[in-house]
Amino acid sequence: MPDATTWAAVLDEFELRLGDVRAGRLEPSAVWAAPGPLPQLPPDLAGRAAALLAAQREAIAALEAECGRAADELASVRDPAGPAHERAIYFDATG
Repeated sequence: MPDATTWAAVLDEFELRLGDVRAGRLEPSAVWAAPGPLPQLPPDLAGRAAALLAAQREAIAALEAECGRAADELASVRDPAGPAHERAIYFDATG
C-alpha cells in the first residue's frame, strides 16, 4: 500500500507545517517544497485531505487579516497626523 503511505507522509508534513503557522512559528528558512508527482489520493484519506485543505484556507485568511492589521498600523505610524484634510492649516506660534 505505498500510495496510502506516500499520501499519509505528505499529509503529516502539511499538518505539522500548519500547526507551526497556527502557533506563530514561522521560519523564513523553512521553505516549503512541493512533493514530487503523487499517485491518486486513496479514498480513505480524502476526508483528512479535505479537512486539512479547509484548515489551510482558514490559516491563510487569518494571515491575510493580520497582514491587513499590520499594514494599517504601519500606515498610522508613517502618517500620525492623519489624512491631509484632517491636518491643521495654520500654526499658532503666539498662543
